Amino acid sequence: MTLKERIVGFFAPIVEPYIIEPLDMIDDFLREEEKKVLFAVPKNKLIPFSSTTKFSSDEYNFTNDIRILSVMSNGYEATGVTDFGLVKYSDSGSLHYRDSRNPIYAFSGTVLSVSPYTAGVENQFWFVRYGTVSGGNLSYTIEPLEEAIVIGASIKYGMQLIAYITNDATSSITAPTPPTLLFDSWDFTEVVPEFSPVVMLGDDITSFTNAKTFIKTDEELEIAESELGLQRVRLENYQVKLKETMDKFTGKITTYKTELETYMAKLKEPKEEDIIKIQKYSSQVSAYAAAVNESVNKKQITIEGYMKVLQLLTEKYKESLMIIESLL
Repeated sequence: MTLKERIVGFFAPIVEPYIIEPLDMIDDFLREEEKKVLFAVPKNKLIPFSSTTKFSSDEYNFTNDIRILSVMSNGYEATGVTDFGLVKYSDSGSLHYRDSRNPIYAFSGTVLSVSPYTAGVENQFWFVRYGTVSGGNLSYTIEPLEEAIVIGASIKYGMQLIAYITNDATSSITAPTPPTLLFDSWDFTEVVPEFSPVVMLGDDITSFTNAKTFIKTDEELEIAESELGLQRVRLENYQVKLKETMDKFTGKITTYKTELETYMAKLKEPKEEDIIKIQKYSSQVSAYAAAVNESVNKKQITIEGYMKVLQLLTEKYKESLMIIESLL
């Protein structure tokens, strides 16, 4: 099973309708999380999994994306500095000048620079390489870190799913049009109850927008999770209001049909064609109520799927923190 398949597998059972849309993003999530994990782990913990290269010059150009763990020059361990620091510390007239027993190095882009450098002196560095994603897998990973990378990418994927589901979870319910009673000869004037969808308030929509912004821009996971927590509360309140509205609507429909049946029972010698028409109308009222119920149920299912993803995200987030902490 590839890393991508593992990530999709976390969510597929609970949000299958949404599983396809952001699927291509997983490759990016894997690359991002690999870098994040490799930077979070102390260098000394990565040394056993590192590669090493020797070179006899003051610079070394890389063709791969790497993290430098340690640099030795002329047998002495070099101290990492910025590009600016490299200029300052290599200036023999500077108070900060380093001699060969206190070498320094700077890593910028794809170039490793070491100073001071004496012709014929051999430099050596240790590094870990970032992988590339192909076929749903990273081309190179450090096995003990793989789980942390998968879980981290899963969190990002889950948050992206949330962003997609949010659009459906917060959109207004499109209620079907109620039937109209067209009998000029009748004095039954009651109008079929119309379902009025529950609409989210402006503050609710703003909360969802904020959360989606944090998710898409990959701000701190804690911030995004906090916003998602607010969404959970707002959706729970929305579900309560939706159920209350649906219960009232169902009660009104039941009352309306009872009144319709009572009216029919009081008619004296009704025409057969009128009986057929009213029976057809009664069926239309039932179909209307069923269509409203179906729309509300779909909304509830979407929200329940949203809640399940939130719960899974919370679990994966805590699991990710535990793994990272164990590596520190």
